[in-house]
Amino acid sequence: MTGARQPEGFYSFDLGRGVVLGGQEASTNHSSRMMVVTDGLMRDLVSAAVHSGDLSALRHFGRQLGEQSLRFLEGDAVGFSSADPSAAVYAIRSVVALFGFGHFGLERWGDALVARLGGAPELDGDRLGLGALLGGMFSVLTGNEVACVPTPEEDAFVLVDPSVADDVWGMSRAHGELGALIGGLAQ
Repeated sequence: MTGARQPEGFYSFDLGRGVVLGGQEASTNHSSRMMVVTDGLMRDLVSAAVHSGDLSALRHFGRQLGEQSLRFLEGDAVGFSSADPSAAVYAIRSVVALFGFGHFGLERWGDALVARLGGAPELDGDRLGLGALLGGMFSVLTGNEVACVPTPEEDAFVLVDPSVADDVWGMSRAHGELGALIGGLAQ
């Protein structure tokens, strides 16, 4: 892929010190200490956040994924909005996969953008945790606050302004298919 970095070397394991480092180049000062957790533990943490109604930690984690995606792009000084679209999607796809959240895709449905996470771990029944994660990520990438609302399709999330997210969530639960939800948003 032209214009995007490769994911090799993202993680560095220092078993002697008991440290896992991660970042664009794990051996540099740009790396962060990482922890490897199972999807079961992540599911418990996300379920507790959803149950308490406070998804801010997941949005914060998503913001970190957005920052990693920006660094993943070569020439990130020009910013995400100026990047080649295929390179931008590749950067997001790579970071999402490196953190174990599945296979990322982005689709345009008329005026709506739909993010897809195929093979994502099931963290909570309504996928609100994944939506918060994606919302934080896209908020960094776009420079605007974004909410990602789960849709009737199990791997799809519609990107919306946070001021209408609750309304869109209600519409999503009422519609049986993604096309109907997108059609309802256009009205």
